[in-house]
Amino acid sequence: DNKNNKKNKDKKNNKNNKNENKQNKDNQDNKKDKDQQKKDQQKNKDKQQQNQEKKQQPSKPKDEISKKEAQRILDALKNNEAELQKKMRQKKARRTNVEKDW
Repeated sequence: DNKNNKKNKDKKNNKNNKNENKQNKDNQDNKKDKDQQKKDQQKNKDKQQQNQEKKQQPSKPKDEISKKEAQRILDALKNNEAELQKKMRQKKARRTNVEKDW
């Protein structure tokens, strides 16, 4: 009977130990999940804050150029056009020798 009692106690202790181990593992898993959730929440907060900062800054489309740049381009085109017209006038002004055929 003593041997049987001891075996039964050992079995119970083993079962208790297994249950405790399982509970400990579950607790650790829960803690990891909570930590991950906290990290995810922090990332979301950071993203929201960045989005708000972007909205507050005056947004400029990438295709848009500054006024100075536009003026510079217009001036360059104007100068180029003036030079081109000057060349065309010089070509017109040249006299060509016309052969008399009478």
